[in-house]
Amino acid sequence: MEDMHEDVFERLKQPLITQMASGAHELCYTCLHHLELLLQKSPGLLENEYQSFFCRYNEPNYVKFKKIEILTALSAPATVEAIVEEFAAYITDVDVELARASIVAVGNLAIKHESSCEHIMSMLMLFIDLDTSYVTAGTLVVLQDILRKYPHLSEDICPRISSLAQSVAKDDEEEARTALLWIIGEFGADIEDAPYILEVRWLTWLRLDGGS
Repeated sequence: MEDMHEDVFERLKQPLITQMASGAHELCYTCLHHLELLLQKSPGLLENEYQSFFCRYNEPNYVKFKKIEILTALSAPATVEAIVEEFAAYITDVDVELARASIVAVGNLAIKHESSCEHIMSMLMLFIDLDTSYVTAGTLVVLQDILRKYPHLSEDICPRISSLAQSVAKDDEEEARTALLWIIGEFGADIEDAPYILEVRWLTWLRLDGGS
């Protein structure tokens, strides 16, 4: 019975992918939902079709976000790095919401695929180097989640904490501040000026938030 189900799923897969690629956006979105259901039943079904789910520049966000979800779900050790590279391309998009969703997806891939987490961490460091406020903020939040699972990767981020604190202090990104404070609290022994960052930046943030 299981073999018969797999055979049916294989037969359904290709027509849905074809319709997804060639139809209107609404039809594409419907096909994506059907493919997502098939993927839940057969996790390896779309592993070799991952490039079919790369976003097109003219697609609406509801299609792009669903593709990002499916790419994260179908990712496998053999495809995760290529998918991360694709998500990285979306982070420089003019659409802030797409960029934020892509950063979250990269973090989810790191948590899902331990074998690729070091590569993904190196990509996240590149995101920080972009020096774009919402990218930096989103990356910090994702880093917090990754470091909860892989604390040994903290050595990549600890040397950057002081400069990141200066960057986050200028922006209205409460989640990023919280993530930064957690990282300092958790790995303060490895951050040379951690007490001074907390002293100076905490007072700055209080003033920004209207505290006394």
